[in-house]
Amino acid sequence: MELINTIEISPSEYSSNDYKSPNSSSLESKNEWYNYWKKCINDSNLTELEPIEKGSYFVDLNTINDTSLKIILLKALKEIDIENIDDEILPFNGGIVLKINDQKFIEPNCCCDIGNLADWLDILIAQKEEWHQLWIGHPWIYYKIADDLIYFSDYTDENDSLNIKEKFSIPRNVLGDKLKKIEQQREEFRLKIERNLIELNIQQPDKIANLLTGLN
Repeated sequence: MELINTIEISPSEYSSNDYKSPNSSSLESKNEWYNYWKKCINDSNLTELEPIEKGSYFVDLNTINDTSLKIILLKALKEIDIENIDDEILPFNGGIVLKINDQKFIEPNCCCDIGNLADWLDILIAQKEEWHQLWIGHPWIYYKIADDLIYFSDYTDENDSLNIKEKFSIPRNVLGDKLKKIEQQREEFRLKIERNLIELNIQQPDKIANLLTGLN
């Protein structure tokens, strides 16, 4: 089982040209969508970025070097009033991807950001034998704990757990160990953001780094 901490790099935000996107879905045409994504982000010199898989917009935050991060930060802060950052700066879109044997079982959906780690950490202290909602955007999933296993549902838009069914399970201790590593990776990413903001001579680098990583 693998957890990947990601941020979303949307091609439309980094393209300076009106490229035509593929007509089919990313599941049907992964290579075409990958080529489209690369062409768009290369307009902003993000040539070294690679998605977690072809057809995805998610990038493992551990693979983002300083050169690419500076470009991403300048884009995120382009129209921000530094004097009013609490209201204007949101965490990076993205979140945690869960894979088992190279197959994705959970990935962030619409409106999810990397502050979503807090919801994952709640799993470790959740009451047993009850379904709990795990916010990963729209649609979301549910989980429950039983016999030292964590059971997850499929994606759903349901606001109650009456008809929720199990889809897969993982050992609770394994998830706990993986989440500790993810938490450490986010802190390292936060420090990396702060350092690059200082190099860019941007005010309040510590505060901005916290906001962008969902720690405020």
